Amino acid sequence: MKVNIMFRGIDEKNQGKLICKICQYVECNLPKHHGKTLRWFISGNFDKIEYLKCENCDYTQPIASHCNIQMYYSEGDYFDLPDFTKKDYENMKKEYE
Repeated sequence: MKVNIMFRGIDEKNQGKLICKICQYVECNLPKHHGKTLRWFISGNFDKIEYLKCENCDYTQPIASHCNIQMYYSEGDYFDLPDFTKKDYENMKKEYE
């Protein structure tokens, strides 16, 4: 079975960030391996799985979770998350607890 692997290029000056989809907590410090920041990649043909991966070796790490769900990866200062109301946040928290 052939698996597609895709890297998203990140400049060292514009590294990615992780944001919680529920409470919008932002994690700016992505983990490092071999002295370089791990890069986001996605694998799979139908069930896409997101990971952080070292470019120098095959070391992978799952993307961190917050509020019991996987955080959203974005580059730069832009996060394309929809604006939720407080009621929407409470409903999402109840679903994922």
